[in-house]
Amino acid sequence: MTPISQLSKADVRLFLRQLQANSADVTKWEPMMRLSLLRGGLIDFTIYGRRVASAPRLALMAASQSALAFLAKHPCAPAINFTFDVPAVQLRGGNGQAKLVSGKCKMREAQIKIHEAALVAISQWLTALCTPALMPLAGANFSIETCIRFICVHTLHAPEYVQHLTDKFITDAGRLALSSQQVTELVSSCRGDNDQLLMGLAEKLIGKKLDGQLAPKQLSMFLCKAGNELLKKKVETLEKEMGFTTKGTGPKAALQSWTEGFPSSFPTAATRSAGRIHETKDHEIIEIDKDVMEVDADGWQVPPRTKEDAAASKKRKLTHNKDGTK
Repeated sequence: MTPISQLSKADVRLFLRQLQANSADVTKWEPMMRLSLLRGGLIDFTIYGRRVASAPRLALMAASQSALAFLAKHPCAPAINFTFDVPAVQLRGGNGQAKLVSGKCKMREAQIKIHEAALVAISQWLTALCTPALMPLAGANFSIETCIRFICVHTLHAPEYVQHLTDKFITDAGRLALSSQQVTELVSSCRGDNDQLLMGLAEKLIGKKLDGQLAPKQLSMFLCKAGNELLKKKVETLEKEMGFTTKGTGPKAALQSWTEGFPSSFPTAATRSAGRIHETKDHEIIEIDKDVMEVDADGWQVPPRTKEDAAASKKRKLTHNKDGTK
């Protein structure tokens, strides 16, 4: 473990003044000002308590809003621990219904490795941020870069530093240079209707359908695949805003006619704590984010369904007989 830095409250106050006096984008700082971020020492990045990398403490605080808020209160925290725990699911009763019970389990090992590689890439970028030789924030492959964007946007709350990745993903989707599986992986990493990546993907797919590069039937089948629920909703919303709402006419009607017979398939999910960063010190954990969300089989967080969605789901269920027919 990296030796604990002796960063005092006076050091923190000086650093906060430094933040106020410079650009919000740390990459725009003068080289000597970025070099001064080394004075706070290093902080470990751990996942499930296992160290995977270290980064300059002040560089992390300068780039990440959530890390700044936490480390300003706990300036000597030895590590930032990233957790993506899934509560254990246990079958109860003879009807085969699953019920959540206390206890946690990890995401799949393959996903842990991807998260580890993403954290290593982020730590290397933060280290280079403190030198004259800036480096782009990138990963060795598509999945790692998807995870880098996910962590920076939704855990560290630093979307500006992965805007190039967001733009690249949207551009590649527009050129049809991504496989359907890769697009689904991008969608699964999006959060909320206002996620810039989600909006960009929806706009590109609608454009490809309207100019004839994507057949409506092909697009509707893709949108109804498990994992694409957020994208399907965003495409429908944008098409409505574009005026494709007249029943029986226009591209919207054609899309609806093809989507019938392809019911949305929601993946099995378990309620879990949101991915969060917190301090681990003397066996004490201080969490930043305690929101409850869902997680799919690959470890991506899924936003909770709204009351309207739940009501619609209940309504659909009630319109079917026990044998599944209407």
